[in-house]
Amino acid sequence: MGTSYKRNWITIGFIFLNMVILGIVQSARGPVLPFMQAEYGLSYSRLAFLLTVCSVGMLLGVLIGGRVCERFGYRKGLLFATAMMLVSLGALRTHSGFELFVINFFFIYAALGWIDIALNALGSRIFVTKTAVLMSLTHFFFGVGSAGGSQYAGFILAQEIPWRHIFISMVLLYAISLLMTFFAKFPEAQPKGSGSGLPFVKVIQDVRVWLSFGMIGLCVMFEFGIANWLVIYLRDSQNMNPSTSASYLALYFILYALGRLVGGIVAEKLGYIKTFLICILSSAALFSLGIMTGYALLFSGVGLFVSVFFPLFLSIVVKEFKEEAPAVVNVIVPLNNVLFMVSSIMLGILMERLGVQTGFYIIGSFVAIAPVFLFFLKRKLVHEV
Repeated sequence: MGTSYKRNWITIGFIFLNMVILGIVQSARGPVLPFMQAEYGLSYSRLAFLLTVCSVGMLLGVLIGGRVCERFGYRKGLLFATAMMLVSLGALRTHSGFELFVINFFFIYAALGWIDIALNALGSRIFVTKTAVLMSLTHFFFGVGSAGGSQYAGFILAQEIPWRHIFISMVLLYAISLLMTFFAKFPEAQPKGSGSGLPFVKVIQDVRVWLSFGMIGLCVMFEFGIANWLVIYLRDSQNMNPSTSASYLALYFILYALGRLVGGIVAEKLGYIKTFLICILSSAALFSLGIMTGYALLFSGVGLFVSVFFPLFLSIVVKEFKEEAPAVVNVIVPLNNVLFMVSSIMLGILMERLGVQTGFYIIGSFVAIAPVFLFFLKRKLVHEV
């Protein structure tokens, strides 16, 4: 099955396009947060509440989307999620109160999570050879979208165009994605009761799943912590204007895209675990130097190394769990979203009470703990990765 789908260029193009769009939507959020904060008069705790609602929406999208796609087919599941995204983005045209705005963003991120888990589960089913290269190439397009999205957001904001237009303009790309869904080929839906996946109880009883979750959870909190809070941190700690700080975030995502392009090749040569460890330590070192010296460019450099975290995690899961990988992904990714949601609340409260700089320091502590989980995971792996 993997070989036939790998040769279907419409399907591959569909995956790559959606990864680009995911990157744009995710990366545009960081630069516009100060403008959202100003428009609605938000404190840091209320801003964290908005990020938490986004995480809850994404979590529910992940929980529901993965199972719907496996049960009813990827085509039907992705058509529904894309339609939800189009309606939600279109609704941003109206200037509503904060409560309705939060609800709207909840559905945007629910659709985002649904599409995200579907693409990752789809990749784990069709990329069965040279997994690290293909996963990294897939997520390279997420990096491309992230780099382009942050630059695009910075440009729009510098022109004093309302920030809502950044998200509304995504309607065109999602309309193209909707059309491609009708022509792409997808794996067949799994009949109810089929033995193609591990039962949920067996998945959560596997220590490798929990070690993988701890490792990738900490890494993703670090990765998205920088993406969400770097602009605000540079504004508050260095009095940098949003347009300039957005340029550093854009460079972060440019290097992020580069890392995803070459990361898989490096991982195939050095090994997945060794590459993961090198990138964790390099990220921690650059972040620490950025804090100590105040050079924002060092934070941008972190993007080169954090880019490999999620593709390598997926590659390790595919190699270790084989045909059961989608079931494992459908458990770890939702748990990862819960962890990120809790960390967003925690960071908002800490920044409100202790200041933005203290909260940003804590973001760096996440990646410092990750090697502990990686060490124990390596000892538990059955297959060589």
